[in-house]
Amino acid sequence: MMIEDIMSNDVLHTVALDWLTAQEFHVAAGKAALLLANNRAEYEAYYASVRAAFESMKPSQAQVA
Repeated sequence: MMIEDIMSNDVLHTVALDWLTAQEFHVAAGKAALLLANNRAEYEAYYASVRAAFESMKPSQAQVA
């Protein structure tokens, strides 16, 4: 999931990856993997904050019951 998101947002700047040829996909995946390897701490922090925001939007069990 992280590689796909990096490919979409940081490498290709598009949400649609299905139009890529196999070669283009592999090149983009390699670039995304390199970005992740070189900036793992930043990406981990970003995705942790996204997960936290998502979790904060979920209704609590007390509200559901």
